[in-house]
Formats: sequence, structure tokens, C-alpha cells
Amino acid sequence: NAAAQVGNAAGKMATFLSAVRFDATKGETALWGSSFGAAIVVGLPKAKQSEADIKSLGTKLAKQLNDKGFASAHIVFEKFGLCCKKGLRAFLLGANEALYAFDDFRTKKSARSLTNLVVSGLHVKGKAVDTVVARASAESVGNAFQRRLIDLPPNVLGTEALANTAVMLGALYPELKVEVIEQDALATMKFGALLAVGRGSAQKSYVVTVRYEGNPDAPLTALVGKGLVFDTGGVNLKTNGGVGMKGDMGGAALVLAQMLTLALTKAPVNVVGVIGIVENALGGDSYRPDDVLTAYNGKTIEITNTDAEGRLVLADCLAWTEATFKPAVMIDFATLTGAILVALGTTNAGLFTRNDALAEKLLGASAATGEGLWRMPMPGSVGASKVADMVNSDSSRRDGSATAALFLHEFVKSTPFAHIDIAGVSNPSSPAYGTSLILAYLLGNAGGCAH
Repeated sequence: NAAAQVGNAAGKMATFLSAVRFDATKGETALWGSSFGAAIVVGLPKAKQSEADIKSLGTKLAKQLNDKGFASAHIVFEKFGLCCKKGLRAFLLGANEALYAFDDFRTKKSARSLTNLVVSGLHVKGKAVDTVVARASAESVGNAFQRRLIDLPPNVLGTEALANTAVMLGALYPELKVEVIEQDALATMKFGALLAVGRGSAQKSYVVTVRYEGNPDAPLTALVGKGLVFDTGGVNLKTNGGVGMKGDMGGAALVLAQMLTLALTKAPVNVVGVIGIVENALGGDSYRPDDVLTAYNGKTIEITNTDAEGRLVLADCLAWTEATFKPAVMIDFATLTGAILVALGTTNAGLFTRNDALAEKLLGASAATGEGLWRMPMPGSVGASKVADMVNSDSSRRDGSATAALFLHEFVKSTPFAHIDIAGVSNPSSPAYGTSLILAYLLGNAGGCAH
């Protein structure tokens, strides 16, 4: 009978795993084949898993299945100490993450065999499952979109192409209202800090806004992203030649991916995304150390390092966004400092805010989604200048991430504001970061369940 067959299969599998000295506590995987069929066994180090653990499990399992050439698979799902909705969502996000491939410029394309997953063993049914799958699908689309933007080379994704990408989103999704502000208009509007960064480039600078009004009566949240399509460092040239700096628009990629995810989920929130799109290049008109710039809000900045350019782009965007949209909350995302990578590594972004309530909500969303976020201190004050209101970079190089955050706070008057430094978690070829966290924050929950 069926029970006997299952017991026989389980016994044979146990014998096989013992023979190959399979160690579940080390997270090992093993491919088992017999007359009962083929199975991939994945070991878990502990019985109770976090959402990040389950996401990693989904990634590992989907990669194994795809690499072995399986077109479809049946997953027997367990709760792993989580509620089923959260666990299923995390697993699906991880599985989709594994199947992302960027091979536009390879003559030999990546093979993708896995196209169908059947999941059983769930303790939720019907519309509840449909809701979880739909949200996980939308987040996965946003994640893949974000990764693709970061992976595109700078000779393909220049400033105009990135602005046009936002326009394309608006054309595809009527829920998104897109406006592109071109360089001449920015000059008239006195975006003095942002435009200085782009002066050495043959490419024009832009600011793009994307509005989403899933609930026009809800408090407006502004998401601001740094969009440096490439960063040479300028006159303070980067010592490594700028390898990997195509990803310096990771903040803009996150904001655009977030707006796409909102359109796909039809979330009942009110959000404006603002991205500053610039290239920091060397040229005859590049801005220099010792220059004094006047930002959008009238504050003056002495340039001490042209490689501290992202904060200049954000300064104008933040001041303008607050004055124009009067949001209830502003959050910026930027690959801003190498110091945050030294401090937190590649698993946590750095959170800088003076608003405890905002910090608590963002950290709660981080805990709910498994996307790491760590609150950092903000000691002291912005760097002093003898000729201007402030300097753009502290020459001591101490507390580099904190001094950058202090600088940004100079361009926000009274709006609750958080700066999230994603330099450690947003890089070419790395997993997407932030879309799930911010969606959970905006919805005020983990999008999960009560059981």
C-alpha cells in the first residue's frame, strides 16, 4: 500500500544518506535517485529557521534543481518554525533569486531548465496562498529588475538611458506617473550641487520623479535614490580605476524597482520616488577640490574630495523633494561610503536617522523580511569649512559613513528622515536588496500571517 511504499522509500533514503555521511547540520545537499524517483535532500542546521534562512534555502534548492537539469519539481514544504505564509513567500523569493541570469553580452547564454515548482504540505489554502504567491512574484520581478539595472554596463546604461527606463515604466504601468527634469531646467531650479558633479561628463544630468497613488489619502512617503551611472572619483581619481562603479546607481535602481513592485502589488500606499541621475567623470570642466558650491536650499559647500559626490547629488534631491512634495517621511538609498562595508560587511545596510519611531519601523520591516539593516550612531556635526557653510568630506576619514549621514541631514528641515547606506549590500552580481524591506515598511507589516 501507499504507506508501506513511503516507509520503504524513506528507509532507503536514510540508508543512502548514512552511506555518504550526509551532515544536515552543515547545510549539505545530496541528490538521491532510486526506483522511487529522484530527490534532492537539503540539510538544515537548526529546526527553527528565519525568513533569511528560508530564502537561502529556496535559492540553494532552485539552483541545484536547475543545475541538474530538472524542468519541474515537487517541494514538500515545512513550517520550519515560521508561519506558513512568511515561509512560503521567503522560499519563493529565494527560488526566483537563483534563476536570475545576466547574460546579455555572452555569446553562450545561461541554461535555465527549471520552469515549474509544485509546493505541497502547506497549512494555508485558497486565496491566502494566491495572495502570498502574487506578492512574492511581484517582489521577485522588482528584484530582477533592480539587479539588471545594476548589472548593465555604463556604456549601455548611461544617464539618458536610466531616465528613459523610468519613462518606460510609466508607459507600461499607468499607475506610475513619471516626470523627467532635464539639465537646463535643473540649472534654472538651482541644483548647484548635483549639476557640479556631472560637469566633467559628456552625458547630461537628470532628476526623475515617479508618483504612485495607490491611496491618495494616505501620508506621502518620499523615496530618494542616488543614480551615479559611473563614478571615476573625478579629480580625486579612484585608485582602482573605478572597476565596479557601474553599480553606483544602486540607490536609483532600488527606488525604481520599488515603484515597479508597488504597481504590481497595487499596494494601498502613497509614494513618490525621486532619483538624481549623474555621471562623475573627468573632463575639462570637472568640479575641483577647493570649489565652493551653492546647493538647492542655498547652503554652501566647500569641496574637499570630488569622490564624495553622491552626497552632493542627494543634497539637492532631498532639499527639493521636501520643498516640493512636503512628504510625511523621506528615506534615501545610496551606495554612499566604503566605510559602511568595513563596518557592516555585505549582510546589513547602515541606517542613519534621528527619528526613533522611524528607525523602529524600518528595523521591524528588516526583521520581518530578513533584509539586514543596522542602526548606526550619528555623533558630532557636519564638517566645518573656513570659507563655506560646510565641507563635503572630512579629511580625517574617521566615521566616514556617519559624517556622510550628518551632511545629508543638513538638507532636510523638519521631515522625519532616514538615510540608508547600501554600499555593502548592493553590488553588481549580488542579490537584490531593499524592495521587500521597504514594501513591508510601507504596508506596516511583513505581509505575512497570524499563524
